[in-house]
Amino acid sequence: MMRLTGYLDRVSARPGEAVAVKVSSQLAAPYDVDLVRVVCADPNPDGPGMQLVPIPGALVGRYPSSPQPVRAGSCAVVDTPGLQLPAVSAMVVRVRPGLVSAGSRPVLAVGGTVLLAGPDGAVLVQDGVTVCATGAPMRDRCWYEVRVTFDGGTVRLDQAALQSSWGVADSGMAEGRASPPQGDQVMIATDGVAFFDGLIEDPMLLQGAEGDRIAWWDFSEGIPTQAITDHGPNGWHGTLRQLPTRGLRGSRWRNAEQCWRHAPRDYAAIGFSSTALYDCGWDTDFTWTVPGDLPSGVYGIRLRAGDAEDIIPVWILPPRGTTQAPVAFLASTFTYQAYINHARGNFDAAFRARASAWGAPPNPDDHSDYGASTYDRHPDGTGISLSSWRRPALTVRPGFITFNDARGSGLRHFPADSHLTAWLEATGQAFDVITDHDLHREGSDLLQGYRCVL
Repeated sequence: MMRLTGYLDRVSARPGEAVAVKVSSQLAAPYDVDLVRVVCADPNPDGPGMQLVPIPGALVGRYPSSPQPVRAGSCAVVDTPGLQLPAVSAMVVRVRPGLVSAGSRPVLAVGGTVLLAGPDGAVLVQDGVTVCATGAPMRDRCWYEVRVTFDGGTVRLDQAALQSSWGVADSGMAEGRASPPQGDQVMIATDGVAFFDGLIEDPMLLQGAEGDRIAWWDFSEGIPTQAITDHGPNGWHGTLRQLPTRGLRGSRWRNAEQCWRHAPRDYAAIGFSSTALYDCGWDTDFTWTVPGDLPSGVYGIRLRAGDAEDIIPVWILPPRGTTQAPVAFLASTFTYQAYINHARGNFDAAFRARASAWGAPPNPDDHSDYGASTYDRHPDGTGISLSSWRRPALTVRPGFITFNDARGSGLRHFPADSHLTAWLEATGQAFDVITDHDLHREGSDLLQGYRCVL
């Protein structure tokens, strides 16, 4: 993890609005804060160079250092107060592993009873002790139905392969001794420590081996949301964490409909990943209220302690309902967001030497703990389709270099776009700053009053 970094609760703001700043510092000393105007974010000494203009009095502070953790991994959590499965009961789930080679991973946890899937097939663990395992290695990207049947003090574990074309070598059964689980919380795709990579569909708790439903979390319900619906009598609805991918083809997909809205039960699977990161969930270190007289522009909240530094961009618009210039610079914040922390695998020795010589900020190749971009993949090879600002955005920093380009600076996106704002500044052209996020939220009214939008 980086020694000093942070993120904001919003991309842009207007005078009078509050910005929450969330910081993680691994340092012993406190860190200092100030505000800079980002005129040019190109660190190339042969070009215009970095141009950061301090704004005296706009933001000044010193805050104690405190590390904040990054808890990646998507899952679902359900509060189930007083849950006690009866003497004869069952846990049932359909699962499609994506990374069997990573070992057994938790699929469904009820209190201290955990069902895992992986190279040993389905595995049942209770209170940290392995009860039984089918011993039938699962295959990546193949569907299985796994059933755990409790009957008094005994338990039967069944693993049924749903792809008949592979034969039955990856099906199996095992028996052991275990008590019916109990607990005030059910977790899906995690046991609170490890996380599952792959698809999960239709987790259920049954009274009797084939009996009435105690709970059935139907993932085809509420696909656009981060809530999961329980069709059982208790209404134990749950919450998704770290934005897993919804509306994916499930085990019952019929190849008849390409849109989940028209056939939601065909798309009743959720894709979970051990590296998914939507929101770091850090505490707010301080809140900054944008001064009423601060001109519209591209700014950076600068954090410094010793030789550690991070500059978090924030785009400041003019006061609502006003324009301060005939020209508007439209910052491509949707593009920046899609590429946040794009790990390209190109940060070799020569690139590192240039980054060091130019004082460039850290590269995502060295910091995968802050999540990746929509141009990267999860460990199981699935594409990443979701990206957020609720984490340190290493690629959206003044001075960030994308390529080790012998012909130029090797910039893209935010630093490259600063060439335009630097040109406007150099020519004396007054301009306001707006962003993709603001335009999406406010519509074309945001553009009224401008003669030119760049």
